[in-house]
Amino acid sequence: MPLYDIYFKKQPVFLADPELTRSQVLNGQGGFALVKQGLKAFGPDAAYLAMQSIEWAPTKKQLEDLGVVHASMSQGDVLHDRDEDKMYQLDSHDFQEVTDVMCQADG
Repeated sequence: MPLYDIYFKKQPVFLADPELTRSQVLNGQGGFALVKQGLKAFGPDAAYLAMQSIEWAPTKKQLEDLGVVHASMSQGDVLHDRDEDKMYQLDSHDFQEVTDVMCQADG
């Protein structure tokens, strides 16, 4: 079963950032907090469900200590698949892979 590290945006706008890079998340430059390490889940969708507040139930103090204001995984939050060493950001429809190359808008 894959292991995931979960990062929540500290000041969320609840939108995915198309210019986000892996380095920003891992180096703390993207304004993310590591809220859960080593979550076992059968894929990103299962990890998302496990990170809803009804499932992992963080206290207000735990959230404050992490520097985050939301308790459930939301748009713009990130998960890192340790086994595949891939990172994904939740957008409005699905998970999009985050790489070290910024996405460029078409046009």
